Amino acid sequence: SFEGSQLIAVIATVIHGISNILELVMVNSLEMGFIVNLVFVFAWKLIFNIFVS
Repeated sequence: SFEGSQLIAVIATVIHGISNILELVMVNSLEMGFIVNLVFVFAWKLIFNIFVS
C-alpha cells in the first residue's frame, strides 16, 4: 500500500541516519563497522518482509 511504502521510506531514512552516526562514532573499529552493517542489512530485510508480506 501507499502508506506502507511511505513508512518504509521513513524507517529506511532513520536507519540510514543511525548507521551513519554509528559509522562516525566507530570509524576506527573495522569489526564494529562490520557488525553495524550486518545489523543494518538484517533490520532492513526484516522491515521489508513485514511490509511486503
